[in-house]
Amino acid sequence: MGRYYGYAYKNRKTLKVVEEEAEKVRSLYRYYLEGDTMDIAAQKAGLFLCRESVSRILHRDYYIGKDRFPAIMEPELFYPVQEKLKETEDVFFYIRNCKNRPAPEILRFRIEPGDYEGDDIYQRAEHAYSQIREEL
Repeated sequence: MGRYYGYAYKNRKTLKVVEEEAEKVRSLYRYYLEGDTMDIAAQKAGLFLCRESVSRILHRDYYIGKDRFPAIMEPELFYPVQEKLKETEDVFFYIRNCKNRPAPEILRFRIEPGDYEGDDIYQRAEHAYSQIREEL
C-alpha cells in the first residue's frame, strides 16, 4: 500500500488523518497561496521534500475529502491554490511550446555580436542590451 502524506492506515482499509502532517499540508497551501514559491512554502511549512513531492501534495484533491480520504482542509483553501497552479502551468506551457514560433513584434530586434565575457550575469545582460542596433 502506498503512503499518502497527512494520512496513515488505521487498519488495512481505513485511512485516518495524521494531525501533525495535516497541519503541515494546510500550512503549505496557505504559504503558497500567499505568494511563496513551492520550495519556500514547503520549507516554511516544515516539509523538507523534493519539489515533485511538494507539487503532488498541492495537486491532490483527496485533501478535501475525496473517495475514502477524510478531509484535511476546506475547499475554500484548496481551490484557490488549484487556480494559482493552473496559471503557473499555463505560463510554463507557453514558454516550453514557443521555441519555434516567431517572437512578438515588440521583442524582435537585431543585435551585434558581443564580446563581453564577464562572470556577472547582470553585467553581461546589460552589455547585450547595449548592443541592440535596431528594432524590427
